[in-house]
Amino acid sequence: MIFPQYGLFYFDQALSLFGKVLTEGVMPLASIAVYVFTALSLYTIARRRGISAPWLAWVPVANLWVLGSISDQYRYLTQGQMKHKRVTLLIWECVSCAMIAGVVVSAFLAVAGESVQAIVTLLSLVLVMLVVAIVYAVLYFMALYDVYASCDPQNAALYLVLSIFFRFLVPVFLFLSRNLEKGMPPRKETAENAASAEGPEF
Repeated sequence: MIFPQYGLFYFDQALSLFGKVLTEGVMPLASIAVYVFTALSLYTIARRRGISAPWLAWVPVANLWVLGSISDQYRYLTQGQMKHKRVTLLIWECVSCAMIAGVVVSAFLAVAGESVQAIVTLLSLVLVMLVVAIVYAVLYFMALYDVYASCDPQNAALYLVLSIFFRFLVPVFLFLSRNLEKGMPPRKETAENAASAEGPEF
């Protein structure tokens, strides 16, 4: 009867070791891979299309400017619309960060003070944060759809739906689409046409 107990002990040790490897080794590497794939894909698209400062794709938070610029350029060239997603995405990201900071501070005050007012403030901030998160997610996925549609319009809707439910697929779809231009209008060759079609700088 001693051996089964030792077997369970070693099995528990093996599970514990696997958990440590997963959380301390694999997950950080996966996060880095996701970041690199996303940044490389946005950088490649932005540089090819003449987006200003494509290197911002490698900078956290600032990469939203590149994503929004690609979306703005696509909307302008295909539909003549100026949506200013590069600005709105950054604004809503900053608002989201401010809301998270507010919730953390309010939670600390609610625990420390145990006052009804602090708890009500905390609940109010949580509710507002949820609304902000929803608005930000809608703007983000609208911009992401424009990127997909500009690269591979046939698969754009499928990519978007899968991206919403499986966020880890976003860098995969961006990487697969990074060298495609199927949704972009043909480039003008003559100098006159190029000058008239330049429009705003992205």
